[in-house]
Amino acid sequence: MTVGWEHWDGLHDEEDQTKRLASAKKAGCTPIVIDYENQTGTFSGSSGVYQTSLLNCPCVDYMRRKKPCKHMYRLAIELGQLNEDVAADTSAIQAPPPKDSFTLAEAVAILESAPKDEQLLLKRVLYEIMYHKATSVGVKQQDMPETLLAKGLLEDAADPVSAIQVFKRNELNQTLKEKGVEGFNKNMKLADLAKWVHDNVPEYRNVVGDVRAVRLPLRLRKSRQKVYTYLKRKFDTEELWDHRTGEMIYVPYGIFPSEITVKMNVSTGEVTDNIGLPDDEITLLLNKYGVDRSSELPYHEK
Repeated sequence: MTVGWEHWDGLHDEEDQTKRLASAKKAGCTPIVIDYENQTGTFSGSSGVYQTSLLNCPCVDYMRRKKPCKHMYRLAIELGQLNEDVAADTSAIQAPPPKDSFTLAEAVAILESAPKDEQLLLKRVLYEIMYHKATSVGVKQQDMPETLLAKGLLEDAADPVSAIQVFKRNELNQTLKEKGVEGFNKNMKLADLAKWVHDNVPEYRNVVGDVRAVRLPLRLRKSRQKVYTYLKRKFDTEELWDHRTGEMIYVPYGIFPSEITVKMNVSTGEVTDNIGLPDDEITLLLNKYGVDRSSELPYHEK
């Protein structure tokens, strides 16, 4: 066995590790090149190009967890240290982010210049692309995010099938029925129904209206996770258990820790809570733009 990979023995049956092995076998994890002599691999990822070995990888996942990431698993497979079938497709290799990628601060500055409905739309687009693996997201013409499009935080996508999926399945079924369209199966999945409409309904926009699709620009890919977290902290709430009242309350997303406890200053006897948003760049930007909601909640009142 290659020296190095045995360092991870005993970890591979953990649930999080099996997920990373599954990701490693997909075409999207195809390496750019494998250096068999030095037992390293070059991979393209969301933050750039990674030089990966069997012992470490500069990707965010490994740097955070210090356990094998998908790139390390794929390298082990390519070097013959794991016997797994993989999908390989060089066209599926993710392009590295451009040199002029948006920083978080730059993206938030644009975001805060846009109306609230555009910010919420970007939040939805980020969610669909990052967690549902969509390539683009449908938008009705009256909801087009003109500010974000003009400033490059979103871009038009030539994807009519995604555009049609701005409707829920029942809404699309009802619209087709009202317009006298026949021949479709109302029980189709939304994606299949949208494709059927595109392929079988001439001038489909006369039926579904003027719908478009938007996508994320490559310039946003490097900071998209942080932008999404910024929007969640700004707009979302979550439940938190308050030991002082014995009740569940709602607080801004991201409050840490997950329960309200209290602490006492030994010198002064003052009792305060010990919760708040993490002390990071995202919270600093929320403060900068005056949208950090945590300080406005009742349990911060003295």
